[in-house]
Amino acid sequence: MRAADGRRRGTAGVGPNNQQGRDAGTSMNKTIVIAGLAAAGALGWAAASRATNGMDLEGYGPIAQGQGGASLASDNGTAAVINNPATLSLMPDGGRRVDVAFGLLGPDVEASVPGMPVAHSSGDAYFMPAFGYAKRSGDFTYGIGVFGQGGMGTRYAASSFLALNSGEPVMSEVSVGRLIAPVSYNVLDNLALAGTLDFLWAGMDLRMAMTAPQAMGMLSGMPTLAMPALGPGNYLRVDFADGSQFTGDAAGYGVSGKFGLLYQITPKIRVGAMYHAEPDLGDLKSEDATLSFGDMATGTRMGAVEGEVRVHDFHWPAMYGGGLAVDATDRLTLSVDVKRILWEDVMRSMDMTFTADGGGSVSFSLPQGWEDQTVWCVGAALKATDALIVRAGYNFGENPVPEANVNPLFPAIVEHHITAGASYALDDQNSVHLSVVYVPETDVTAASGVTSTHSQFNAQVMYSYTF
Repeated sequence: MRAADGRRRGTAGVGPNNQQGRDAGTSMNKTIVIAGLAAAGALGWAAASRATNGMDLEGYGPIAQGQGGASLASDNGTAAVINNPATLSLMPDGGRRVDVAFGLLGPDVEASVPGMPVAHSSGDAYFMPAFGYAKRSGDFTYGIGVFGQGGMGTRYAASSFLALNSGEPVMSEVSVGRLIAPVSYNVLDNLALAGTLDFLWAGMDLRMAMTAPQAMGMLSGMPTLAMPALGPGNYLRVDFADGSQFTGDAAGYGVSGKFGLLYQITPKIRVGAMYHAEPDLGDLKSEDATLSFGDMATGTRMGAVEGEVRVHDFHWPAMYGGGLAVDATDRLTLSVDVKRILWEDVMRSMDMTFTADGGGSVSFSLPQGWEDQTVWCVGAALKATDALIVRAGYNFGENPVPEANVNPLFPAIVEHHITAGASYALDDQNSVHLSVVYVPETDVTAASGVTSTHSQFNAQVMYSYTF
């Protein structure tokens, strides 16, 4: 078998111990500097990703992304901490690795209704740093990683029909990031078991305009906040946003974990499995929210109330899956994964409460009704030369959002992903990796009559240092 960067590696249980003659002090000092700089940036920005399998990315790290996201039974570097942590045991014994990655997610989203100009989302470029460090010592492999888990987002101009003549733009951004501490242990020479402890943070921005009838239909319980009499010609807005694509004004935190397995059936065939537990991030809270009202015909604002918003009981879905990797030849590896993402348990509705600074509150429940999603990842990696590996893949996950509930602010509807990538070893210690993804256009017309159209172009690049 060969490592993802082209160097020869051992089995899941035993790797070559060819690094211990190096100057450990010099290497460790270099590692600390790289790790410190990368982690500082990643902790601030990792949650800024926007996702494509529902709200999950189609692939974490360019090695996995280049082969359609398939990663559960193959070496994909320190991105293993968010894919299948047991694949960390594919590192050579005594080896250490630092990965610093940067990703671009480029959604192209439009919303339209008959007789109105098409609304085009200006949220077309989101940037995602990531960082990972891992060390293998005998049967144990451990490390740390910071990755953006996923999210979604759109930005529409104040002149779009979605703003309902309120004179203000409408937008949404949901983001989740993870700080991950993994441990993988070789129970047998050909069997590795792994687990992680994850600290998660979530952010949400929302600037949403609703017609008064829509808002009244979403009321949950009896309001205690005095509001003006609203008729069919009026709008109601909920606004909370911090002005940054890297953070959200409403924030929440939680802990979770993952479990992974890697089994070497033969020297050329590996199977992997993982389970990601469902994290509870509590209430996402913003203390700088506004509830406003106005006239859609004239654009006149009738009033505004300042206060606090809580998005109640925010969870990320559990996920489980399995994968197979086969070294078809000395130069060609074929991989396939299948994953099940349990959206149904966590995306029934988005429930939020606005509490005015002066007292009184009103609660809304936005129906979601997402369905569980099965994701297929198929990929191939070909060692073209001693230094170059090229990859190709395909990822499919059926749209989990029921047509009736598709909201142009949350159009997580894309299904097909065509991927490619490459790794190039600069020398025995340094390598670079690249992946690109084309996501063909998907369109869905909701019960409201609004058609959402969504396509993407995504890319990731990573530098790896092994020692």
